[in-house]
Amino acid sequence: MKFNYTDVYEKYGENFKCELTGRPLKWREPGAYEYDHIVPVSKGGSNEFENLQIVCRQANRAKGDMMQDDFIRLCRQVIEHAKTNEEIEP
Repeated sequence: MKFNYTDVYEKYGENFKCELTGRPLKWREPGAYEYDHIVPVSKGGSNEFENLQIVCRQANRAKGDMMQDDFIRLCRQVIEHAKTNEEIEP
């Protein structure tokens, strides 16, 4: 990797949002966020700074090695399925 924490801090600042959920995150709470490969390494992505984003830990764990569009599509399917089940159950 050809960048360091100061590069990341300069891009995101002290307070920033998860790129996937919009949750507020803080630089000084590193346990709450993780670096995510936009294009996963397993799918040909690189460790270059431009291919990384900061996301909350829960979103990163759920996304795994999915492409971002695939992950968003899956989330929409989950929401639609949950809505359908809510309408059926009393």
